[in-house]
Amino acid sequence: MAMIPLMVRGDRIGLVILTMNQTHAWSEADLQPYLATAATLAQAIDNRRQQMLLYERGQQVAILEERQRLARELHDSVTQLIFSTTLIAQSISPAFKRSAAEGEKRVSRLLELSQTALAEMRGLLFELRAPAVSQPAQQSIVPGLMRLRREGLAAAIQRYADDIKRDGLVVEIDTHQYPLADTSARPPLAVEEALYRIAQEALNNVVKHAGAREVLVTLAVAGVAASLIVTDNGRGLAPEAYRRMGTGIGLKTMQERAEALHATSEPGKGTTIAVMVPVPKRG
Repeated sequence: MAMIPLMVRGDRIGLVILTMNQTHAWSEADLQPYLATAATLAQAIDNRRQQMLLYERGQQVAILEERQRLARELHDSVTQLIFSTTLIAQSISPAFKRSAAEGEKRVSRLLELSQTALAEMRGLLFELRAPAVSQPAQQSIVPGLMRLRREGLAAAIQRYADDIKRDGLVVEIDTHQYPLADTSARPPLAVEEALYRIAQEALNNVVKHAGAREVLVTLAVAGVAASLIVTDNGRGLAPEAYRRMGTGIGLKTMQERAEALHATSEPGKGTTIAVMVPVPKRG
């Protein structure tokens, strides 16, 4: 009997056993071809193991990325809609005191928002189901982005601002340098969708934390870059406070969406959230 270890980077991962049916003195020459075969076999086994490890890690990364994507979508769609619904609900009683017509308008908008939130949640649930389960055509587009696709980024941001702003908060949208009518000059849809989600989160933060009276949203396309700037006249955000909030879902999702587009973003004083997105030339 002769035993040849399968060695990989100094570790034995297996054993090749050679036997004869009678007493045999194995010489170096006898063993040489088996040694070469054992080395090749050890390398093949190790390569296979490394491939399996890479595959498993790739699956883990894919699962983590999908979980992060769904967390972003839940936060930026359903959570934002629930937040908007809460604001509308809080304004119903004062609206009825001012005018029955205005109160009924707020109730209708509340119903519309709740139905949209339900549609968005159903859309995300369909994504979580097995690929074999087909999603109905009417649910294939996230409802919150439907207005953007139909009317453009500026109109979508304006409608969202109208939904969330409290009494006295003025939201102005500057689109002087943003192509509205010429769709061919607008950034790709993926860029507009990301900018819309970032604007959503920035406006929500203004309402919840800034104590501002005025907000200016500036959209622009210049050269090969599109930009979104959200500025308020609220209490501002100290740098150390921003660092403490850096682990929050909202700020994190804004940063992730910007980085996914190879964009740059920076917190400023006031507060200002600015995003610059490179936009490749069409064709």
